[in-house]
Formats: sequence, structure tokens, C-alpha cells
Amino acid sequence: MNSFTHETKDTKELDAALSKCQGELRNPAPNRVSHFAKKGANGKPEPDYADLDKVYDTIREAAAKYDLSYPFTMETIGDQTLLVLTIAHGKSGQSRRSTLPINPNDKPMSFWATMTYHKRGMLCSAFGIAADRDDDGLTADSAHISQDADRTIRAQAMLTEKWNACSTDADREQFRKGSAKTVASGAVTQEFVDQLMGSSA
Repeated sequence: MNSFTHETKDTKELDAALSKCQGELRNPAPNRVSHFAKKGANGKPEPDYADLDKVYDTIREAAAKYDLSYPFTMETIGDQTLLVLTIAHGKSGQSRRSTLPINPNDKPMSFWATMTYHKRGMLCSAFGIAADRDDDGLTADSAHISQDADRTIRAQAMLTEKWNACSTDADREQFRKGSAKTVASGAVTQEFVDQLMGSSA
């Protein structure tokens, strides 16, 4: 899965506004517990990521101050469906669009969970903030994985993003080892991992 970026010919004012906005932003405090969260001193999993609402709350005031908007849309080009984030500077009309292919044929619960995950990641990338603690997300054991109904959806979305970020043989080997632990935890199946890793072969 690849992401694509398109921007207006001149982005000088957009970049200046975005730079000022980013200078005022701080990473949002984690407010949600993922399936890969580590236990704290009290024996309970600690929040390890900020959800999409928290990311929006972090961005909103500074973005408005510098006249930046950041709507999401969906577009279809040929047989490909794209999630599109447009960062636009109102005064100059300059903009930058980032797109990410998505699968509209996923089951509804999986589709919307993946959409939320990708929106959070795209916003964080555009505004230069981090919504996750610095953890590879692949070393969880069953004691650290919550038992709610959507754990497989979140685990699949996280593994998909991690796999898509692999660019070297070393990255792929680290992913293979980490995903084996995730499979052992019961969050995903080995078949899912095999299909994921074979998708770029």
C-alpha cells in the first residue's frame, strides 16, 4: 500500500503557516489503551495512544489560528478508492493533498476501524505530532491484550501499517518476529500475517 501527495504549484504561505502551527503543537497525552499496552505498576494496562478525537483536539486551536483546514474526503480513481487529507491555507488558497488507498469492500466494522486508524496517522504525519508511545507495537503477549470485541480489527490495522512501513530486509525480519508474538497472543491469525506479507511479493 502506497501513499501519494499532490500540492499546488506554490506552497510557500501554506508551509509557513504549517510551520508556525507545528511550533505550537505538543504531542497529545495517551488516553486509550491498545491491545499492545504494557502494564503499569498497578498491574493494569497503561494508556499508550491518543485516539482520533484527542488528535483533533490537539490540532484544532493552532490550526484555526493560522487559517489551516484539514478535511478528509474519499475519492475513486479507476478501480482504486482513496482516503484523501487536504491541508489548505485559507488566505492563500494553497493546499497539499495526501492520499492513501483503502479497501471499500472490507466488512463495515473493519472498514471504519481502519479508516479511523489511518485518519489519525495521516493527521499526525501532516502536523508533526506523535499519538503513540515509542513502541514497535508487536511484542504484546496475551496478558497485555484487552479482550474487547474489536481487538482483531485493531491488531490487523496496526500490523498492516507496520508492514507497509517496512523498507528493508531487516525491517521485514523484525516484523516477522514481532508478528509471531502477536499471532501467539491470539489477536490475529497466522493466515492474516502470511497474506499481509505476501501482498507485496
